[in-house]
Amino acid sequence: MQTYAVMGNPISHSLSPIIHSALFEHFHINAKYEKILLSDFEQFLPTFLRLNGANITLPYKQNAFAICDEVRGEAVEIGAVNTIVWENQKIIGYNTDVLGFLKCIEGMEFENALILGAGGSAKAVAYALKSRKIPASVYNRNAERLEAFAQEGFEVIHQCQTLQNQSFDLVVNATSAGVDGSSLPLAEAILSPLLENSKMNIDLMYANSSQIQTLRDLRGFLSQRPKTAFCALDQKCHSIDGLDMLVYQAIFAFLIFTRRDEDFEAMEAIFYGGNDED
Repeated sequence: MQTYAVMGNPISHSLSPIIHSALFEHFHINAKYEKILLSDFEQFLPTFLRLNGANITLPYKQNAFAICDEVRGEAVEIGAVNTIVWENQKIIGYNTDVLGFLKCIEGMEFENALILGAGGSAKAVAYALKSRKIPASVYNRNAERLEAFAQEGFEVIHQCQTLQNQSFDLVVNATSAGVDGSSLPLAEAILSPLLENSKMNIDLMYANSSQIQTLRDLRGFLSQRPKTAFCALDQKCHSIDGLDMLVYQAIFAFLIFTRRDEDFEAMEAIFYGGNDED
């Protein structure tokens, strides 16, 4: 049996085992998928030695990039990986967050965007927007973390007051503030107008994941999900949480793990198709 896992800290909220287990079962693949808490990145390599592949989540996406023997695709420019596999005894890294995010905004047009956060997820979002030629500004209180974005030509903002009286077509929360979706990345007085004046808002976090224990639960949440604090602040209701991106990036990661070439829409239907099987 092959073994895969998602590794990060915190990790208890992760829904990746439910998603990947559903994909393995659907395609009759003899594999299991675990959650692994890494209290320190020094634990990463000894842990990965027993796995066939892994997904990397907060806060280790950039650390994982550094230990890869080879990095492919979008991850090369981003400098962060969320999917790693063994290939000829080498660690190969990929970033499927980009493709997952692009699926979320597929068919939509934006004049500009604001990214809140400057970590690995923010880098993936910035790359995705750049690939769509959508100008993006990046906000983070840490000016040092913004330097990499400035070097790539993004407008950078480290004073939240600068955001007052500004508007963006798309606002993305890529911070780790409130991993359970219960906290806001900015003061409400500043964030609320930004969300209400946009065309679309995306919170990469999601709420109440502890209530999702089975594939049936996940399908229920995807069709009628509780709002994160970020999404609830948007009175015009044009905000989505991170569940869709999570599912999409997981599907792309599954294709890397298994080296399969399956129809994406058929795999998407496992989660959105209304089938009630667990």
